[in-house]
Amino acid sequence: HLTISQAGSQGANLILSSTGTGINALKITTTAGGLDISVTCNAANEDVNITTVVAATERRISSISDKTDAIFMDATNAAGGIDINAGPGGIAIDTDAGGAISIDANGAASNFTVTADGANEHLTISQAGSQDANLILSSAGPGVNALQITTTAGGLDISVPGNAANE
Repeated sequence: HLTISQAGSQGANLILSSTGTGINALKITTTAGGLDISVTCNAANEDVNITTVVAATERRISSISDKTDAIFMDATNAAGGIDINAGPGGIAIDTDAGGAISIDANGAASNFTVTADGANEHLTISQAGSQDANLILSSAGPGVNALQITTTAGGLDISVPGNAANE
């Protein structure tokens, strides 16, 4: 074993640093076995922070695992959550061919909102590809307004080509 430690409960730090200029100026590698980072935090600001401080530096998380949870994030505390914020570059979620996307909420009202601050900032929900596939909006709610389509300004257009019987 090789152990590098800061022992004792005084206000001290263990700092690994590099002033190297290579693309891997500080690298931690295992060739067998895993890597665990564990932090016991009880006070404010005792967080785990991984920060890039130069605009041209990206943070990449990747895995070549063939498991369904190859990258897994979990906020296990009942009051915990996961907050993702992005600048004007936005957020892109893509899957390879055959990869599904599922976004589910359990026991809480939810929304997907685009707040437009200019013209042509549309929200499009579409089923693309000329296959026997559907876009399905459904509700299991028993109320008189279980499924609503509302506009606060403007109209509503529904267009279908109607090429087959009963379309």
